[in-house]
Amino acid sequence: MKKFYIILLFIIINSCACPSIIKEYNTGCEKLSIIKNKLKLNKDEYKVIKKNDSIINDLYASIKDTVKVSLINRRLDSLLSYNYTKKEFFSILKMDRAFKKSKTTIEISRKKDTLKVPNFNSAENAAKYHKEVLGNIKEGISVKNDIIQDSNSIKKDSIN
Repeated sequence: MKKFYIILLFIIINSCACPSIIKEYNTGCEKLSIIKNKLKLNKDEYKVIKKNDSIINDLYASIKDTVKVSLINRRLDSLLSYNYTKKEFFSILKMDRAFKKSKTTIEISRKKDTLKVPNFNSAENAAKYHKEVLGNIKEGISVKNDIIQDSNSIKKDSIN
């Protein structure tokens, strides 16, 4: 009798777990087939991609968001040739999805022009710089608002 209950329990557990595993497997396969067809991957690229779910999900999201296929291929080639780290790859794909309607593309540059890049030797200096930049931005916005308000008041005065 104990064997019967053990077998019954085993069948119940397996029957509950299998549909979700099968569904997850099928959606992963669907994503992979869409990626393979859209990006026209070769065997080596396909082998690397199918091992990493996060790469599959980001590539699939980019395809579904109608990012240019040529741009996605270029990003993928950079990842596979070790020009991008995975973190850079995910970030750049996310930016591509966010700015997909823009005519310019975003590129990662490893070049440092010491005249243009701020250099901080402490966290306090970085915080000062951050406050200064935010202050300048806020000042620029308030000046623009003042100009708009002044032009609106001029228009109202000329109407009266």
